[in-house]
Amino acid sequence: MKLEMSIVQNEEKRILELIPQATKVDIVSAWVTPTASFKELVRRAKEQVQDNIFFQLVVGTSSGGTDPRVFSILKNLPGASCKVPSQDLRKTGIFHPKLYIFHGVEGEDIVLVGSMNFTNAGLHKNKELLIELRGDVSELKKWFKDIWSNSGLITEEELEQCQKAWDNRINKNGDPGEQPADEGSTLVMKKNIFSSWRKYKKALEDRAAILAPRMSDQEEESVLGVNDIWTNVICAAQEVLESRHWDQESGRILAGNMDPYKPLGTMGGNGEFCGVMVNSRDPAQRDAIRKILRKFKNRKVSHLTAEKRAEVVCSYLSKLLQLDSVGISAATRLLTLTRPDLAFSYNGSSSKNLHILGGIPTDSRTELNYKKLLEEFYSTEWYRSKEPKYPKRDNLIWKCRMALIDLLVYEHNNGCLLYTSPSPRDL
Repeated sequence: MKLEMSIVQNEEKRILELIPQATKVDIVSAWVTPTASFKELVRRAKEQVQDNIFFQLVVGTSSGGTDPRVFSILKNLPGASCKVPSQDLRKTGIFHPKLYIFHGVEGEDIVLVGSMNFTNAGLHKNKELLIELRGDVSELKKWFKDIWSNSGLITEEELEQCQKAWDNRINKNGDPGEQPADEGSTLVMKKNIFSSWRKYKKALEDRAAILAPRMSDQEEESVLGVNDIWTNVICAAQEVLESRHWDQESGRILAGNMDPYKPLGTMGGNGEFCGVMVNSRDPAQRDAIRKILRKFKNRKVSHLTAEKRAEVVCSYLSKLLQLDSVGISAATRLLTLTRPDLAFSYNGSSSKNLHILGGIPTDSRTELNYKKLLEEFYSTEWYRSKEPKYPKRDNLIWKCRMALIDLLVYEHNNGCLLYTSPSPRDL
């Protein structure tokens, strides 16, 4: 039988497409973390009846690359079985293969093989190569059976070592050969973002302390809170929104196409939008933007549920997106500057980490995904916390609490912003 080969362009999207079609899934991966596709495999495994096994996993535990929660999730789970490689498979070096077999997809078995670990970094951040194979994949299926037969259940000692290695990697930013940013930082961010106000504020403060040395001519205390670069942009935007006349400086503030207005998603690369905002090429377009933002600024939502509140914000997002020069990055920047308590910037350099936080298995920025993230954040304990009256700095952070998510998730801005990809140690 002929073997057909193709390159997978979107790794997690393809895996999520294959899971519901498969009768069984076998995976071998050096490292594993609870990705969206991992969670989908767990969900399918739970649906199995009697002793039918849907999901088999062989996972390595070297160098702190595997989240030990994987073993607790799969332990005693009907429909799933998890093993670690034997000492014989590891005696000449670390266990490093990556193989994904989807049985019975439209009558055939499909195999994915390549460089990608079954981790958040492998699926969302790293530049990986993943090949899809159809046809005679019997040798690969035999190879999996050999690995499976030479693997066993994880021992208590091995689990303890795995936990220590994982903790050490996050706390000390160890790098076992894979960029650890998405492995550690997003997990730490998620732990803090979906927790209490105290933890969320602490995460912001820790991040600010990391950014401080990288900011030219700025003191550490200016990174977050009173007189910091993020809230200064917001305060400057508030003045613009209150004015009846927008000049070029007003346009630069709202578009963020130059320093110091770039935080919260610069529009420096969007010439059409900057032309409207800075050079007033289309006064009618600017007037339409002004009217939408003024209505949004005055909209009362405190009495609404998280879902209804998200619907209101997205209704203004839809109105902005109907304008020719406004895309979702520009629209969410404008909404964030107008209501930093309600909106966050959703741009190309923030969306990956935002999607990981929200468990959204796609790189596409859409209104629906933005709405899902809003609902998630509005439902958190930190967002629903009472407004702190003192000190002034905490009160300002609270009033900008949605906008400041950007401080945690923003990765880069082609060298124009203040920091690069966050690391576990950063957060």
